[in-house]
Amino acid sequence: MPQITQLLWYILIIGVIGVGAILLGVLAARLLKKRLHTTTPAAPFTIQDLREMRRRGEITEQEYGATRAATIARMTTPPALEEREPAPSDPDARQQRPDVASDPPAAEDS
Repeated sequence: MPQITQLLWYILIIGVIGVGAILLGVLAARLLKKRLHTTTPAAPFTIQDLREMRRRGEITEQEYGATRAATIARMTTPPALEEREPAPSDPDARQQRPDVASDPPAAEDS
């Protein structure tokens, strides 16, 4: 009987250590994913900042023009489109937009 109790304690201890190791692994994976996750950085400065830098003589007219064009291009470039599911070829298979009423408006009596 004491051997079975001792064996159960070993199993319990190993189980707790295993679950702890799994939880630490999941936590480490989440932290690593969060740290490695790259996002599009915000523009380091605005067009107004560029104008002020040019006015103070911190950048040349050419630097101002090139940086302004790059900043505008970055702001106006649409984000990459995700792959969409192709529309069904059968018009009846398409879902109706929820904001469009299916029944025409009723005629009012004059």
